[in-house]
Amino acid sequence: MDDKVTNEESPQNPSTDPSEDSYEAPVVTTADEPELEVEPLTITDKIVGVFAEPGEIFKNLKEAGPRATDWVVPMTLLIVVAGLLTVIRFNDPEFVNMIYEQQARQMESQVESGSMTAEQAEAAMEQMRGMGTGLFLAFGLGGVVIGIPVVLLLRSLVYLLTLKIFKGQTTFQLIFAAVGLVTYISIVEMIAGTVIGYALGNPFASFSPAAFMEYDATNKMYLFMSHLNPITIYGLFVLSIAFEKIAEITRGNALIVSYGTWAIWVIVSVLAGFQVGGM
Repeated sequence: MDDKVTNEESPQNPSTDPSEDSYEAPVVTTADEPELEVEPLTITDKIVGVFAEPGEIFKNLKEAGPRATDWVVPMTLLIVVAGLLTVIRFNDPEFVNMIYEQQARQMESQVESGSMTAEQAEAAMEQMRGMGTGLFLAFGLGGVVIGIPVVLLLRSLVYLLTLKIFKGQTTFQLIFAAVGLVTYISIVEMIAGTVIGYALGNPFASFSPAAFMEYDATNKMYLFMSHLNPITIYGLFVLSIAFEKIAEITRGNALIVSYGTWAIWVIVSVLAGFQVGGM
């Protein structure tokens, strides 16, 4: 019949009930999102961290990048401390007398070797005493102001070249910053050496077994023992941690770079007959 109504829905007309519609979650992409920048630690945190948590300090240095304060602040402090200690020593009559005695020994050695006559040695000593301590102090302060920055730069360059041998991935700026931060340990070493030197009545003494020996810069054993400074050895260990973090090399290779370059320096300085301690 024409008026017959069917309740069946046509397959061509699917249900339009909204509850039956499928829901597609929005796609979240993070490719274009900027990475969070690592904030550098404060100067105070770095000073404390070099002694307490060196691994975290140098990890932050690698991630946040070097800052001028990493080397300017410690280098300036080292110059100031070294300058003050130099002035204190040259105002100590015992220290000045030890300088003259050491110069006399060296001239005696030159007389014995035939490099100069006894008359020339005596004249040189009289001239030296006539100039007073002012010239020695001027040379000492000049060496501090000029020598410390030059030594830090040269050490950093040597470390950079050595780390390249071990396939280290780093820059001169990072190495210079790391060497600068480890300089805080050198400051402690310098102060400790001065304290123990005056405690033992030997202003030339360092914080090493040589402090218990008679000062003699011509004695190879004395020069060698003066390098065996426990604070220096600790500082070299901290420096190896720095190399491991900033150059991305193994701890073993980092130790080789740190202690190996120091050992070569000790041998050269002892054979050359001059006393320059530190890391």
